[in-house]
Amino acid sequence: MKALVCQAPGSLKLIEKERPTAAPGQALVRIRAVGICGSDLHIYHGRLAFFTYPGTPGHEMAGELADLSESGRNANNASGKPRQCHHLKPKAKSCCRVGRW
Repeated sequence: MKALVCQAPGSLKLIEKERPTAAPGQALVRIRAVGICGSDLHIYHGRLAFFTYPGTPGHEMAGELADLSESGRNANNASGKPRQCHHLKPKAKSCCRVGRW
């Protein structure tokens, strides 16, 4: 899989990483699209105090279920079928109204 690593302020490198496996009770998500937000720009410019270099920034993404651990199959809505979060509103400017992050 590919990852964009911010090696130091102002330095990005696209690398190949080994594909992870779903740990017990977890799911693996294949990322299909990403976005860049203000935090990512602050990381790039070296202005985010809690970011450790080198590191992979990003928390704005969309993907699909790629793998489930055996215990993850028993989790809520772990059917593997695509589903939109019921907290989203059409044309919403903010994604999740529940704010679970």
